[in-house]
Amino acid sequence: MAGRGIIAVVALAASLADAPPAATPTVESTPSDPGPALLRGLVEQAFLPELRWASFAEHREAVGRFYAERGDALAWFRGGRPTAQAAAVVQALRRADEKGLDPRDYGGPGWAGWLEALRTGSAADEWERVRFDVALTVSAMRLASDLAMGRLRARARAADVGLVEPVRWDADGQPDLTAIVRTIATAEDAAGALASAEPPFAGYRRTVQALLRYRELAVLDRDDPLPLPRRPVAAGERYAGAEALARRLRLVEDLTDGGAPHGDLYDDALARATARFQRRHGLDPDGRLDARTVRELNVPLERRAGQLALAVERWRWLPRRFVAPPLVVNIPEFRLHVADRAHRMAMRVVVGRAYRHRTPVFAAALTEVIFRPYWEVSRKIQREELVPRLEQGAARLAEEGYEIVDEGGRVLPLEAAAGADALERLRTGTWRLRQRPGPHNALGRVKLVFPNPYQVYLHDTPSQELFARSRRDFSHGCIRVEDAEALAAWVLRDEPGWTPERVRAAMEGDVTVRVRVGRPTPVFALYGTAVVADDGEVRFFGDLYGEDAALAAALAEEGLRRSGPRPAGPPG
Repeated sequence: MAGRGIIAVVALAASLADAPPAATPTVESTPSDPGPALLRGLVEQAFLPELRWASFAEHREAVGRFYAERGDALAWFRGGRPTAQAAAVVQALRRADEKGLDPRDYGGPGWAGWLEALRTGSAADEWERVRFDVALTVSAMRLASDLAMGRLRARARAADVGLVEPVRWDADGQPDLTAIVRTIATAEDAAGALASAEPPFAGYRRTVQALLRYRELAVLDRDDPLPLPRRPVAAGERYAGAEALARRLRLVEDLTDGGAPHGDLYDDALARATARFQRRHGLDPDGRLDARTVRELNVPLERRAGQLALAVERWRWLPRRFVAPPLVVNIPEFRLHVADRAHRMAMRVVVGRAYRHRTPVFAAALTEVIFRPYWEVSRKIQREELVPRLEQGAARLAEEGYEIVDEGGRVLPLEAAAGADALERLRTGTWRLRQRPGPHNALGRVKLVFPNPYQVYLHDTPSQELFARSRRDFSHGCIRVEDAEALAAWVLRDEPGWTPERVRAAMEGDVTVRVRVGRPTPVFALYGTAVVADDGEVRFFGDLYGEDAALAAALAEEGLRRSGPRPAGPPG
């Protein structure tokens, strides 16, 4: 699932606080009670038909450890009645949808009736208490795991490339569910203890809040689709759907000034609101109502809520703590963010073309900056794009600074490619092409290197005009950055002698300079079509590579896998 990854994603914060020590449990049984034996048997069986997802084999070991630490005593009862912590966890399970999850995965609405029956004593036999206790433990572990890691567990393997510091996870990179539920069961604020399993990022919390808001707005979204204009509508012109447009823009808070439109007049207030909507949806914010803008306006808000739910899932795939402030590229947003509180920076980027040259989702460590780089052409680009150009003549490629490197490492002039034998060596990769530093070099004046299996890197570009476009998927997969000089200066900010002035001089110089980075910078390329800015503004972007559709399908499949046959008894 790494390719379905995340995220959107700029405000990265401190990791989860360590859980407080567990209080000494109150034992709910005596040596002669059948409770411990019933509990051990139920844990060993790892099957509870009361739950929608009946088998809990994947959590059997964690559940067993949890109860072994307690001497096989029940965790959620005091004096034969459910604890306040049990009630708090039941409430969290029933409201899991507020966290972008499906409450049915954790028992659903039937918990309330089961809890009430145990409170009043109408279902207070020992076997019923044991089943409830184990079911609540299992469901709390499931919810904590999904809150912490996401339902699909598609975490970037950032630990493999030394990007993260250790936090409270086990050796397999999973949350310590035994410790988390132990804390919840004894905490004065059980709901807060459960919430501590969630990602600690402000951006995650903003996205959860935006999801709740858009679900509320979706209920109010009752208008028919707006009519598509035959040509772009400018301020002061007529548009048949002006009144419905005003209602839609007011609903999503893009229209905050002006009264009701005068009939079908597309007035200045509507044009300003449309420009704000366009900016939030990755369109050119010119305020003109064209067909593309209206198509975005016609997207049901229920689908926008779905985008936010996918963004919440992807937030949960991120590591919790980083060895250094990271660089985060959000592919559908065409934007790079520096997640450094002391040096906030964001810039436009160009990413890989949809369908043919996608930029992958990955985690890597930036280790080197190369000024005035050579472009070492990949074998595929050489074979499919440059050799056909050579067949038409070498003059143009020679002007652009290309040269040949033979199998022995000797540099040959491009004229050596004349003849069928030389062209065949280039097609097969026996000889390779590279482009010298200079004004035509595809990498521009600087290249930022982070080893990864996709051979992707960040780099400058001579094609600065592309950054003015709203959709920027033009590359072969690497990431072109708008302000490479500022980015290189930030990466080298702690390297002795590398002042911004020296960075600029190296970029404008005549020689290739390689600088090793003393403290590698984490780099994340993520995929998020919904982003919530620091000020709470919600921004949506197109599903450039179809990853939202793929993730939604995978989550639906996971829901079917979890559900199994529908049970007949509580908790529903």
